[in-house]
Amino acid sequence: MYENHPARLASTTSDVKFADLVPAEDLEDDMEEERMVTVADNGVKFNWPDQIQRFLREMEVPSGNPFPGRCVWLLLEESSRAGVPLNREELLESFRQLLIRFGEHIWYLRLSFHCFDVLIHSNEYETLLMSWLTLVPNLKRLKLKLACARDEDEGDGLNTDFWRENPVQKLNNLQVFSYTNEYDQHKTFTPLIHQLLERFCVGGNLTRLHLPDNCNGPDFPFPNLKELWT
Repeated sequence: MYENHPARLASTTSDVKFADLVPAEDLEDDMEEERMVTVADNGVKFNWPDQIQRFLREMEVPSGNPFPGRCVWLLLEESSRAGVPLNREELLESFRQLLIRFGEHIWYLRLSFHCFDVLIHSNEYETLLMSWLTLVPNLKRLKLKLACARDEDEGDGLNTDFWRENPVQKLNNLQVFSYTNEYDQHKTFTPLIHQLLERFCVGGNLTRLHLPDNCNGPDFPFPNLKELWT
């Protein structure tokens, strides 16, 4: 299926990469993945804007779901290629275009932000994640790995009034929510994660909630929750 994928056949210069399917029992160094899913699939990985734009061009002819495993992984990190630094804004805009076009096909979304050189604060993630999650209505699993700073005086810092007045559609198919903050394990349950859970997951079908160590978790109920892992 991978070798005959339209994105590969459309261009001999395609740099779209598909990860191998790995049985969960082989993931000895990644217990979180083992607990989350029976088979771990890294999906289609994007970390450069031109990579996303090429994928969009190669998939111009509608062919249904373009993602093996229905899994997409966005990796944002401070890096350069051939001496050219990553254009963060261009990458984020390209990814938004990808979600607008194909978001309904995504069941598993992995978002990894490793920006240790120029840290992004939690309220900067808010609009990004809130808007992105409205574009993946059939999402079943969401995994966030952030390097997220939060100032002492930032507090809730998020626009709760706006989201209260403009409610988003619930992700009723979401079953697994996993979050880690690689920047500061002492400020794990940020207002951002509280906001995401409350706006998208309360009253839905969330069965597994994975949060970092020393995290108290949310203060609102999930009636279908079977596993709270902290």
